[in-house]
Amino acid sequence: MTGRLDAEYYQPKYEEIENSLKNYDNNLKKLSDIAQYIFTGEYSEEYFNMGDEPNLCYYIRGTDIVSGQVIKDETHCVNPVGFNKFVSKGDLVTGRVGTLGNFGVVNEELNGALCSDNILCFRLPCEYLPDVYSLYFNSPMINELIERLARGSVQQRLNQETLREIQVPLINHATQLEISDKVQSSFKLRRQAEDLINSAVRAVEIAIEDGEAAAEEYIKKLKII
Repeated sequence: MTGRLDAEYYQPKYEEIENSLKNYDNNLKKLSDIAQYIFTGEYSEEYFNMGDEPNLCYYIRGTDIVSGQVIKDETHCVNPVGFNKFVSKGDLVTGRVGTLGNFGVVNEELNGALCSDNILCFRLPCEYLPDVYSLYFNSPMINELIERLARGSVQQRLNQETLREIQVPLINHATQLEISDKVQSSFKLRRQAEDLINSAVRAVEIAIEDGEAAAEEYIKKLKII
């Protein structure tokens, strides 16, 4: 009935996870029942650095999906002419191979970017907040189910057919808002931490090149001490 003959697929832990989801939302739906669209990206034969040519767009690869976010890569951009698999702000993306179970939300900067043929992209209805469900899909529980659904004996892969089978509960809206606020706060703190690290690295460089006094002056101008 399932089309699967591998023993791993029938481990009791998967049934326990599915029962827990059903207990939370007895109207549990598959991703295929709620997604506004699901598509696979396109292959590009060449990349450019942003600015090398006019009208380039960002190209999203599996390695660009990090901690629930999609990071823009200035060194992998493409000429959009002839392509049609573009993402929109609020879409969720995940890798088909190599980065299984790693989901990220497309932000404003990447609105209109192209995604590679190793990326699956989908969009949820407005009542499913993207950053909340990115966290949901990245959870260990869902990673277990994705590992169960993934196919391939040498290298596991995820395709549209199996992605559509993932069960998705509708989380209470007030809870979603609370989670979303915490997620956005964590992203903001991460960006601040990255800025501090970059500033510290630059301050050390200035200290080596121009002396400690110049480094201290640089740090004071940044107003971080």
